[in-house]
Amino acid sequence: MSAAQQRPGGKVRELLVGKRTLSSVISVKSGDSLLQAVRLMHVYGVSQLPVTVDGAVIGSLDEDVVMRRLYEGVDPAAEKVEAVMTDPLPQVDEDEDIEHIYVALVSGAPGIVVTRDDRPVGLITRIDLLAFWSFGQNAFSYQI
Repeated sequence: MSAAQQRPGGKVRELLVGKRTLSSVISVKSGDSLLQAVRLMHVYGVSQLPVTVDGAVIGSLDEDVVMRRLYEGVDPAAEKVEAVMTDPLPQVDEDEDIEHIYVALVSGAPGIVVTRDDRPVGLITRIDLLAFWSFGQNAFSYQI
C-alpha cells in the first residue's frame, strides 16, 4: 500500500487542533430552556449539543428532537432541555486513535464528544473528520 493509499490515522487531539476557534465546548445545561438551546444551535450552526451538569456530559440535544417538540406546539421558553434530551453522544478521550471516532460516526452517531480527564473539550462531527482527512491541519482555516 502506497503512502497515498494508507488508512488515515493519528490521535483525536490532532483533529481538535484546527477546531480551536472557540475556547470551550458549546453545550447546554439540563435546566436551560429549549429556547436557549435553539439560540446556541442557530448562532453556532450546530445540529446537536452535549447536555451537561457540573461539567459532566449527561445527555444530548438533537435538532430532530427539538424540531418535533416545536411542531407539537411546546413553548420553547418554558420547556427545559432535560425534558427533551436523549442519551449522551459517544465520548472519546483526546489521546485515543482517530479510528475510534470513525467507527462511532459510521455506526450512526451524529457527533462525538472529545474528553480530557472525563471533561468535554471538543465535539467532532462527520464533516470535521472528512475535512481533516482531506485537508489535514488546515481543514478549519481554508476559504472557499
